[in-house]
Parts: sequence; structure tokens; C-alpha cells
Amino acid sequence: MANDAEHYRGLAARAQAEADAATLSNARDRALRSVAAFETMALQHEHTAKRRAEREASTAADRLVAFGLPVLQ
Repeated sequence: MANDAEHYRGLAARAQAEADAATLSNARDRALRSVAAFETMALQHEHTAKRRAEREASTAADRLVAFGLPVLQ
């Protein structure tokens, strides 16, 4: 998948639609728990992607320094 966060948000939207259409309270509650879980997964994916990008940038800068090259910011 190109962007897992978008995928999880799509699943959350689908679960929200199921919750809105549910006539039974237990079905609505289950769907709302799914919404919360998918939103959490999307946020975790975004956080992980941000940390990965920061780590890769730091590693690249460290390599430049190791070779005596200037680090552009």
C-alpha cells in the first residue's frame, strides 16, 4: 500500500458508516471500537514514518561528517 495511514483512515471511515447505520447498540459499539483502533493505527504509522525519516536524515548527516563533507541543513 502506498500510504498505510490513508488505508487505516479509510477503514475507520467505513467502520464509522457501519456504526451510523447500526440499529443494535452492540453492533454500533463494535464499529466505534473499530474506528478508534484504525485511527490509532493511522497515528502510529504516521509517527513511525516521521521517526524513520528523522533517523535516516541523521544517519545520512553522520555519513557526510565521517567522510569530511559539509552537512547542508
